[in-house]
Amino acid sequence: MLGIVAQQGEGPVNPVDSVWSSLVQAS
Repeated sequence: MLGIVAQQGEGPVNPVDSVWSSLVQAS
């Protein structure tokens, strides 16, 4: 969910969000 929120552009992109987003895309 964090990855989705980061993609929506809410606040700065945190390193954790980037990693989580990668895991979601890899799934």
